[in-house]
Amino acid sequence: MRRRGLLVDTTVRALNDVIRDGQNLPTLGGPVGGHLEMYVQWIMEAERLLTPHFIRRDVEDLLLTPRYWEIRRAREGYPGVNNLVRQEAEARLEDLTVLRDALTALRDRFAGAERVLVPDTNVFLHHTFFLEAPWGDLCGGGQARIVLPLVVVDELDRLKTSRNSKVAERARQVIRAIAELFGSSGYAAAVIPNRGTIEVLVDEPGHVRLGSADAEIVEFARMLATIVENPTLVTGDLGMQVRALTVGVTVIAVPESWRPNNQAPESVS
Repeated sequence: MRRRGLLVDTTVRALNDVIRDGQNLPTLGGPVGGHLEMYVQWIMEAERLLTPHFIRRDVEDLLLTPRYWEIRRAREGYPGVNNLVRQEAEARLEDLTVLRDALTALRDRFAGAERVLVPDTNVFLHHTFFLEAPWGDLCGGGQARIVLPLVVVDELDRLKTSRNSKVAERARQVIRAIAELFGSSGYAAAVIPNRGTIEVLVDEPGHVRLGSADAEIVEFARMLATIVENPTLVTGDLGMQVRALTVGVTVIAVPESWRPNNQAPESVS
């Protein structure tokens, strides 16, 4: 689900409140009796509590399911309504719990993190090869923590077959290096010797991507700011810089020294 800009701790607390109230519903134990309306009220209250934290459309997709509307059309005593309410309540609680647990794990993963860099796709295609780049120079020295949104990996995969042969070859080199770097240990974190760590962060449960990769990367950096202090988007694209600054994301332009032979940037298409 697409989150708004509130701190992740606040969102987790809201989800905990909604889950607790749902677990206390009489629909989850014994006959439903007159509790259909209590279920509907729980969903309406959950929608009210979660809308400040997530995009409204995503909240509606999560809570106002076809089975919810079937329940709204039903009446107490309608054959099968008790089981229908119970099944839907359990399904909503399961989805909410998965979302809460994913956000909690994300918060714990970045607890105490400093110097987090979010490079866009162009950084990997047109600048110093990422295994050799002085990442620490972009965050005041020391070891950098490089976090890749999954969309960057997807873009690199797509560009392996670009009509631009140079872009295609570099994309293949980067993907191959990333795969070798992580090996079979998963994509939580890997060490780039003397430079820091790199990790891939997958989309949150129920996440719906924006229409362009650039917008998705900027949104990723904006959401990361709800978990860690001042993550920095790294890009050589002026349009990305403007887009990021417009929504309050800290951004660093790739130094000219990272561009091989100070060449002009090439199209990634």
